[in-house]
Amino acid sequence: MSEATVREDLLSWIELRTLGGLEPIRSSVLNNDFISGGVRFTLQSQQGIIRPQGFRAPLTITTVYRPPGRKTPYEDGEITGSGLFAYRYQGEDPNSYQNVALRQAFKDKIPLVWLRGIAKGEYMAVSPIWIAFDEPENLRVLFAPRLDTPLGRFEESSGPDSLSPSERRYRSRQVMQRVHQPYFRQEVLRAYRDECAICSLRLRPLLDAAHVIPDVEEDGFPVVPNGVSLCKIHHAAFDSNIIGIDPKYRVHVSQKILNEIDGPMLKHGIQEADGRTLALPRSKAKQPDPDRLEVRWSRFIAAQAG
Repeated sequence: MSEATVREDLLSWIELRTLGGLEPIRSSVLNNDFISGGVRFTLQSQQGIIRPQGFRAPLTITTVYRPPGRKTPYEDGEITGSGLFAYRYQGEDPNSYQNVALRQAFKDKIPLVWLRGIAKGEYMAVSPIWIAFDEPENLRVLFAPRLDTPLGRFEESSGPDSLSPSERRYRSRQVMQRVHQPYFRQEVLRAYRDECAICSLRLRPLLDAAHVIPDVEEDGFPVVPNGVSLCKIHHAAFDSNIIGIDPKYRVHVSQKILNEIDGPMLKHGIQEADGRTLALPRSKAKQPDPDRLEVRWSRFIAAQAG
């Protein structure tokens, strides 16, 4: 059983267990359920780095959950100005056992799994990630998920400071979308009690966290007040301006769609949503921001006039 085989098995296992990174995974599962070549592997540690005996590089790195307002000794998982995430060495010796493993992952371009804590004992898995730069002088490495863009392919000859301002903004937004979308979905669905705010569907695989202000825009932050839990049909209808939501949380269906006749799905799934009020989170702080809804509502109105 080779290290490469275990790593390949792990990436496939994470993909299946988290539905492609959309669903969280508990530490009890991470530490008991992954088996490769007949060997059970522990995948999560509060110390942060899991490197099985004899392996050149870690299998996983962990960012522990930080309750709101509580700091930890290491600000791991914080995004830098270059659009990369920082992960601190363990201790202050760059050549300690675990730090050498991190540095080896950089040298050999070995894919890892990042376990990002979102609650006590619960993680979002971001995989695969690659360590882009090793900074022993800062006692840290910089990493990011692989992006399917030229800016996602890291060049050994260029450091993070070599990027132009426009390249930094582009990479930062791409990385933020890649990493924060699953976390955003988890937090929005949790706020809405795992149901569609329009039709009350409770099948998680069919639920999305819809952005009020799209994430491709500067103000499209992945925060719960910029989100609404919608089933996939209502999410698509919202993004297509078939459905609009006004600042008082009322649902409106395009008049053109209301005039159509096309069977029970259109009638019961879309048309009957007209005039409903969103089922909102209990916490007012997690309800959609009325100012953001006003912006999105104006776009819906403009689309109806077009």
